[in-house]
Amino acid sequence: MPGALVTLRGTGFCGALTTYSTFSFETLRLMEQKAYFHAAMDVIVSVIAGLGAALLTYTTVHSVVS
Repeated sequence: MPGALVTLRGTGFCGALTTYSTFSFETLRLMEQKAYFHAAMDVIVSVIAGLGAALLTYTTVHSVVS
């Protein structure tokens, strides 16, 4: 695998890992503060936004490639 591709994949993996750990930490912090509604909304909005971004990306790439 070319060095640039290894770097790109490594950066993407580390970026995803730090994003997930921050998301988990913030949700647990809200729960510890007994802000259950905000913790639930954080999870719901984040999951919906992530799925929406994935769908938008898929649709865009599919229309460009086709």
